Amino acid sequence: MRLIKSIVVALVLLASPAVFAQATPAPTRTFGGCNGPGTICFGPSALLSVTAYNLTNGTVEASFSPGLGYGVTFFQKQWYATGLDVFVSMKTGPYSTISYSLIAKFANYLRIGVAREVVGGNKSFYIPLGIGSDIP
Repeated sequence: MRLIKSIVVALVLLASPAVFAQATPAPTRTFGGCNGPGTICFGPSALLSVTAYNLTNGTVEASFSPGLGYGVTFFQKQWYATGLDVFVSMKTGPYSTISYSLIAKFANYLRIGVAREVVGGNKSFYIPLGIGSDIP
């Protein structure tokens, strides 16, 4: 009897940890997700604004403004995907500033919205136009 107990204890100690592991896989970490049918998705996205219309002084400006945002996309897998994101971007130019914007997205890549920046205490609003993509 003592020999059988010793063999059982030895087998348990030598058994692979996989034998005792649960069948459920570890969850994956994400920054968003979609509803069941995939028609409404939340997640991060990137933006590169290439031009902007300054609403404060009525001028069109060339700009290079990369930014990161988070928002909602409807029908993400379709060519007509639309959505709305909140962005923080770095506006470059004579004065590099941080701007905050609300951006609408169309057809997965086209981005247009309304942004606000403060340069030297002066506030200005502008309409950025650019390209972007959702980050999976």
